[in-house]
Amino acid sequence: MSDTFDNLKAQAQGVVDQVKDKVGDLADQHGGKVSDAVNQATDFIDDKTGGKLTPVTDKVDAVTGTVVNSLQSQNDGDVAQAADAVQDAAKDAADKATGS
Repeated sequence: MSDTFDNLKAQAQGVVDQVKDKVGDLADQHGGKVSDAVNQATDFIDDKTGGKLTPVTDKVDAVTGTVVNSLQSQNDGDVAQAADAVQDAAKDAADKATGS
């Protein structure tokens, strides 16, 4: 039974490694497009809010760059840290937008 579990675990790890490689390849190919799209969206938000959310949108832009760079370098620790920062920035934006 243990051999079966170990075999399944090894297969799952192989799939995870393949997905990580594919995500890194996509980030290498399209990272600039992602950053540009986020930058355009945050500029639009700044324009529509009269700059009230500029500190938050600047943070989102910076974190997006960090995430893209982390994916491109395949550094898992940086990706996790960047993902947490994106989540925090999104929460800050939502709180400010709703006045919470």
